[in-house]
This record gives sequence, structure tokens and C-alpha cells, in this order.
Amino acid sequence: MNSYTTKRVNHATWQNVVIFLILLCLLVSALPNLYNDKISVVLVASSGQHEPLTPHHINKLLASQNLNVDETKTSLEATTITLKNNTDQHAVENLLRQNLGDNYYIETSVINTSPAWLKALKGKPIKLGLDLSGGVLFVLDVDTERALSDKLSNIVLEIRSLALKDRVRISKLTQVNRHSIELNFPTAQSNNKNTLLANIKASYPELIFLTLI
Repeated sequence: MNSYTTKRVNHATWQNVVIFLILLCLLVSALPNLYNDKISVVLVASSGQHEPLTPHHINKLLASQNLNVDETKTSLEATTITLKNNTDQHAVENLLRQNLGDNYYIETSVINTSPAWLKALKGKPIKLGLDLSGGVLFVLDVDTERALSDKLSNIVLEIRSLALKDRVRISKLTQVNRHSIELNFPTAQSNNKNTLLANIKASYPELIFLTLI
């Protein structure tokens, strides 16, 4: 009886140790998710003639536009600004460019705030998709050449309508390419031609009229 009890106790202890180790591994693997990635903006002087920027100067400049930072470090080589809100990245970059001009190069990187021991274990946070991280990305690609060609095609149809309305005879009206339209009149309709051209200019002031001889 005592021997059976001892075996059961040892078996239960071994199971508990395994469960504890598994839970410990899961806990360590989940720790990186507690540390958010931060945007780091680095300012490097374009030449050695510029005086190093001070944290007070940088923080004052950003605070004037309600842009908060976690930390600002300066050295002889560069000035590093760690942003509190990653969404302020573009606003900070534009503000620095406007005030510092071409005196400094601006470089941006993403830094992980996990402690060194966790980085040594190669711990990485779970990559969330846009739907889980609270955003959706739309990429719009506009075919400007196709849009311009379609616009000219519509203008050709409108010119035909204007010609019918003004009772102007057209001998030739074609879209030569994506950028130009050719319009020809019979030689006997100079007065009506000027009326139609005036109406076209009023309707489409962006068009440039060229007379071909």
C-alpha cells in the first residue's frame, strides 16, 4: 500500500513539473506582446559644421505642435527621437524638414522595447493583420493615361453635340492620340467655325488650340 501511494505521488509530481514548464514557455513566448514597437527618428548632420541639437530644442519644437516623445538622445554622431505615438511619424518628419531644412538627414526605423534578456531568447510579438490591429489598407492606382484618353473621347462626343446645336458642319473630327483631337471644317464655313470654337473654349478652357496650315 505504501509503495503504491509513493508511485502515485511521484507520477503526479512529474506531471505537475511538465505542466509548469509548458506554462512557463507559453508565458515567456507571450511576453513580447506586452512590449510595443516604437518609431525612432534619427537626425544626422549633413556636414560637421552644424552644432549638435539639444533634447530641449527638439522637445520644445515638437511640443509646439502637440507631438509627444518618449525619449530624445543626442550624441556627436546623431540625435535619436523615440516617438510616443507611432501615428505621429509623418507629422514629426514634416515638422523637422520644415525647421531643419537640408542641414540634417532624417532616417526612420522601428525599435523593439523588449528587455535585452527577452531579445536574447529571440522572442517576437505576434504579427497582427490590419483587421486585428484596427485598420484597413486601401491601395488606389490611377491610370492617368487611360483617364486622359477617356476624357478626350468624351470631349469628341460633346463637340459633335455642340456642332449639331450650332448647325456647324464638320468635315473631320477624330481623336489623334491620348493627348490631341483633330478638328477640320469645310472652307466655306468660317463664321460658323468661329462660333463653334468659341463655345468649345468656353466649355473646355483647359484645351489648347493649334492651327495647322
